[in-house]
Amino acid sequence: MQPLLITCIVLLWIIVVFNLLLTLGIVRKLNNTPAARTASLTDNRLQQGEQAPDFTAETLDAQQVNLATYAGRTIVFLFISTHCNPCREAIPELLELAPMAAQADVEFVFVILAEVDKARAFAKQFQITLPVLVAPLPDNDFAEKYKSTSTPSYCLINGQGLVQFAGHPMLGGWKKLVAGWRKQKLSNIDVALLERR
Repeated sequence: MQPLLITCIVLLWIIVVFNLLLTLGIVRKLNNTPAARTASLTDNRLQQGEQAPDFTAETLDAQQVNLATYAGRTIVFLFISTHCNPCREAIPELLELAPMAAQADVEFVFVILAEVDKARAFAKQFQITLPVLVAPLPDNDFAEKYKSTSTPSYCLINGQGLVQFAGHPMLGGWKKLVAGWRKQKLSNIDVALLERR
């Protein structure tokens, strides 16, 4: 009888350890879901109403700029890197959205996190005619100050220098902004049609 009892106890412990390993695997898998990654992206961003941090960057023409350069204007800083495939995929849509945002008095400014030569080549490759700032990592802390821990990301600042939205341009607040810009464009089209009548 004793050997049977020992065998049952050993089997029970094997089952308990196996169950524990399965549970840990499931927890690990859940922590790697897009929802979990999205939560971590939104937790570390600048918050609405927060004063935008000052920064120093330069344009492709080597002009130094800082936050004061954009005082009184509503700006979307779009942080991208030259080796980022999601950035490359997002650029055509961002370039399409820029004129709609401009109708709402919102200016797009690309912040390329690379050396000037790479940034210039990247802007040329994607035909970016909007303003471009160069903030190479790790030498420039612009992205760090704006908590841009991944690319693409954005930060919308109002004319008073306060953060209105920040995060990933394919999530949450960005989608609301885009919907507003598209609605503005449609209402402008309606007004233009009425004026023609």
